[in-house]
Amino acid sequence: MSNERTGAILHIGGTIPRRLVVALCAEISAATVGLDWSEHGFTPGGDQKTLANCSRDLMASLDDEQHLTVYDDEARQGVMWALEDWLKSHDIPFTRFAEATIECGPMRTDFRPGRPVYETFTDTGRDTLIEASALNKVIAKLQERNRTPTRRIGFAIRTLRRLIGTHLPPLPPFVIGPTAARHRVR
Repeated sequence: MSNERTGAILHIGGTIPRRLVVALCAEISAATVGLDWSEHGFTPGGDQKTLANCSRDLMASLDDEQHLTVYDDEARQGVMWALEDWLKSHDIPFTRFAEATIECGPMRTDFRPGRPVYETFTDTGRDTLIEASALNKVIAKLQERNRTPTRRIGFAIRTLRRLIGTHLPPLPPFVIGPTAARHRVR
């Protein structure tokens, strides 16, 4: 595993239970991330991490899509390891974009509670890239003669949706809620 560092953007969404707000602020502060590139040390809640201070700072920092978006221009392997692990352990959904490294192209990672982590390669504009071999498998299924056209087309559509990530629900807006809301998709 490489220790190469590259830029990463983490969009956090979903309902954050009030009981986790102060802990989330502590995790963000410990991650030394910023609200834009080349910024470090976003410390929501300041030195006095109370529910009121943290809630105010988090909600004031939402982007136009109503997500809490943090940046790290020196993320190890393009991942904000501790913060992302904390978010996963508390079922808080996120989407991360990591810039290219020497070993790997740009990547998009989506975490939605109740689903496997979804990773895909992207171009520099953050559009999903699909390997030709995966598309060749879809073409082969469409050309199979032993399946009905409906089953072949259904398989192809499901496979393409999985490849481009449209099988995932969109990242919900970031809100602070009273309960431990889960974002499981049925």
